[in-house]
Amino acid sequence: DEDNAVRFDIKISYVTNNETVEVNSLESGYSVEYDEANDTYTLSGASFRANYAKTYTITISATDSNGHVSVVSYAVRVNDTKPPVVIVPNRSKFSKDVEVGTKFTIPAPQISEDGEVKDATKWSWKIVDPNGAEYNFGSNIRTYIPRVLGTHVITYTAQDAATNENTSSEYRLNIVAKDAPIITLHGVIDEIDPTPWNYTATESQAKRYIPKASAEDVNFDGAIIVDTPTVKNSKGEEVAVEDAGDKGWAFVPNVQGEYTITYSAQGLFLNSTKQYTMVIGDGEAPTLDWENKSEDLVTTATVGDSWLFDFNKIELSDNEDDIQKVVNDILKDGVNSTSITKLNDYMTIKMRNADNSTVDYTIVDNCLKYTFDKSGNYTFTITLKDTAGNNSGSTYSYTITVNEEEKEETTKKSNDSVVGTVLIVLSVVILAGVVAYFVITTKQVDNKSKNKKAKKEDKKENK
Repeated sequence: DEDNAVRFDIKISYVTNNETVEVNSLESGYSVEYDEANDTYTLSGASFRANYAKTYTITISATDSNGHVSVVSYAVRVNDTKPPVVIVPNRSKFSKDVEVGTKFTIPAPQISEDGEVKDATKWSWKIVDPNGAEYNFGSNIRTYIPRVLGTHVITYTAQDAATNENTSSEYRLNIVAKDAPIITLHGVIDEIDPTPWNYTATESQAKRYIPKASAEDVNFDGAIIVDTPTVKNSKGEEVAVEDAGDKGWAFVPNVQGEYTITYSAQGLFLNSTKQYTMVIGDGEAPTLDWENKSEDLVTTATVGDSWLFDFNKIELSDNEDDIQKVVNDILKDGVNSTSITKLNDYMTIKMRNADNSTVDYTIVDNCLKYTFDKSGNYTFTITLKDTAGNNSGSTYSYTITVNEEEKEETTKKSNDSVVGTVLIVLSVVILAGVVAYFVITTKQVDNKSKNKKAKKEDKKENK
């Protein structure tokens, strides 16, 4: 036979999921050589791409011109060196906060090789809590009960039949507390203390009692300790608190005003506070009345202007203390640096310019004198505080608008230089005793000051 009398056919296939899949094409062509001496054909150069780790069956058939067929078949095993791909399709489950102590079921990973999902592939998972503690589980355990607040990191690891291993990217689970402890008082705190303020009361007479408290934590089965409450007076100073047994807690108020009482409880994961207020004695802030404010207080001014603040123009009042009398006693010997320093305990006066900088004053006739040195809105404030320390809502603010000084505009004319010359000549003429009427009436002066000067010269001439 001759070379072209024999036809060759190459088929390549593999089996997946119990089905035979044929490789459609070779990567390259092949050549056939005929050995006449030995009456043999040699096929060479044929190749194909093995995309999967499988056993491939290669079948070569030769058909001569008489239709006789000869077939040879052999298998080639392609080993798996590629690790599987591990992902979690339903990763939205990780985006939701999980309450601490609540059982969480992790979603199963999807593991694939060469694009094929491998449900039976061996896998495991690991979780690391915010403290760095690491927990490892097999695929047979998919639940986890977090005990630490914060972000927990989960990773999956899968291994295929060829022991190729791969780890997924990180998935984050945020663990939050259920609720803060709930504090319950075993009694009532009066917002306004019914006991009148007594300056001469003994310590035992002055004591005020507040109830004790307990707390519950939904994150913890057991008693939650409520700390000793803190008590602060109207000046923000902490007052000592002592255990009064069945009466609760006790403290001795040292000034009049509003007291802030704070209870605190430490939970397993969150802490909780609860605040109450109690007004003891005078709890009202003083007030200011400026009857003739529209006359006494300047609202607009010009740069360079000054304004006097007179203490006698305002009237102060308070529900318990006569703050006006206190201020009058301080200022009875006049307004000076010493009396102003004492006055700051009850009345603070400030003037600020548009840059929010403090404007200094001078003392003139028992008044505070302020000078406006730049334009913009100035703010004048008076803040009152009575002897009990009450000052809430006792700041009074007033706005003063200061404008730039207006400058007179002079219009120059083309004959200004001539007028100047005439005036000089006028001066010379007058000194010489010559009549200057012609010179004055020849040039008309528009400026008032020039008119005045001309009139004076007329008088001198008439004389």
